[in-house]
Parts: sequence; C-alpha cells; structure tokens
Amino acid sequence: MTRFIERRDDQRRQTEGERLDEELYADSVRRFQERARAERRAQWIKYHECMCRLHTQLAGEHQQKAKKLLMEGAA
Repeated sequence: MTRFIERRDDQRRQTEGERLDEELYADSVRRFQERARAERRAQWIKYHECMCRLHTQLAGEHQQKAKKLLMEGAA
C-alpha cells in the first residue's frame, strides 16, 4: 500500500510539480468553507420552508375565523 501511494505521488509530482504546504492548506480551507456554506444554506432553506408551512396554516385558520364571524354577522 505504501509503495502504491509513493508511486501515485511520484506521478503527480511529474505532471503537476511540487505543491507547497500553503497551497494544500489554502485548498483544505476552501473546501471546508464551501461545505460549511452549503450546510448553512441547507439550514436556511429548511427554516424558511418551515416558516412557509406555519404561516400557510395560520392564514387558513384566520380565514376560517373570518368566515365564521361573517356568517354570525349575517344571521
């Protein structure tokens, strides 16, 4: 397994050249930040979908109460 990794690393170095530690770190940070942004975006989507359902339900309840009051007033 170690020999396989070393061979792949040698091949990469021949095609890409040496990668600086700073580049590796920056790439790692960028990937982490992208994942974090995606997770936050998914959480905000879920939040707004829940709020939409809640407000839709509340609107329906208020419409029913308004109809009931209209019917009582017409009687």
